[in-house]
Amino acid sequence: MASAWYYLENDNRIGPVEHKEIERLVSQGTVTAKTLVWRDGMDGWEEAARHFGIAGGVSGPPPVPPRVPNAGTHSSQGRVIGEVANGVGAPSLYFGAPARGFAEAISVCFNKYATFSGRASRSEYWYFLLFSGLVGITTGLVDMAVFGSDNNLSPINLIASLVMFLPSVAVGYRRLHDTNRSGWWLGGFFLGFLASSVLIGIIGFANPNSRDEFVGLLVVYVAAILIYYIVLLVFFCQRGDPGANRFG
Repeated sequence: MASAWYYLENDNRIGPVEHKEIERLVSQGTVTAKTLVWRDGMDGWEEAARHFGIAGGVSGPPPVPPRVPNAGTHSSQGRVIGEVANGVGAPSLYFGAPARGFAEAISVCFNKYATFSGRASRSEYWYFLLFSGLVGITTGLVDMAVFGSDNNLSPINLIASLVMFLPSVAVGYRRLHDTNRSGWWLGGFFLGFLASSVLIGIIGFANPNSRDEFVGLLVVYVAAILIYYIVLLVFFCQRGDPGANRFG
């Protein structure tokens, strides 16, 4: 249903419905000029008057919603794209998962250091992932400068990795929630990785002479991890649910 529409009624998302059905709702007065509508390909909710011939429509952008200090900014089409860091602010297209800037994403993720509930937008997740990578590179270079490139010690990088681990996993959970998926897609990966690593180690130790079987098992293990990574990557790149879902 590529042309399917969603509309808001009493802050509830309704849809998907076909274009003709929306036109019928317009004729009945259920969908008015001010009703917010959305379909795939749009940046955010827009008033129905922009897409359907409704008397009393507006010719300019919709009114700016009530704002709180530091609540973010609006796009040229009136979409709320920010929210205060604790998740309380003006209503937005993605309830609980507004778009974030680089600095805001870092601040939010550290404020929600071990918060596995709620949702995180794509920008929040990927900006924090970028920040984590930059921290890893920087601390690695510092370790090389302090301890030398021939030394295997990397204490600063190790400490930074430990600090960044929990908020990185937490924002991953929230990003999955934003796509209406359980965070256990990520948590199950870590548990499966740990269990399978232990199992392969036991098999290799118990059968030291069966090298070919062990290598074959290891190849299957690596292939399974790679497929899982690709699946998670697709999930993390997907657009979040417009409006509320079962996670917020």
